[in-house]
Amino acid sequence: MIDPDWRAPGGPSETLPDLFGRSSLREKREPIRFLDPSGRAVAEPPLRDEEILELHRLMLLCRTFDRWIQRVHPLGAFSRYAPFEGQEASMVGSAKALRDVDWIVPTYREYAVFLA
Repeated sequence: MIDPDWRAPGGPSETLPDLFGRSSLREKREPIRFLDPSGRAVAEPPLRDEEILELHRLMLLCRTFDRWIQRVHPLGAFSRYAPFEGQEASMVGSAKALRDVDWIVPTYREYAVFLA
């Protein structure tokens, strides 16, 4: 049974460190921004140009794959398919952040993780 006071001050959500080493999961964090609302650079990205281009290439590969599957799906080659267009960045980014010891279990609209 779940402890009904698990959200109480000093409870697990405030005392257990999260993956980023903060002592509180409720700690307010400012978003990381590299562009301002008008598209001007406000900071240097943490990746080299070659890495950014590789991520973009992978996102294009994923979108091309997704659109191809959507075209052949009605032909009966696949029983079911859930398109993921528009979600390429989240899948490619998370896949590229994996370490050798990490596991992934993609489901539903996460086929792009395997391509990245």
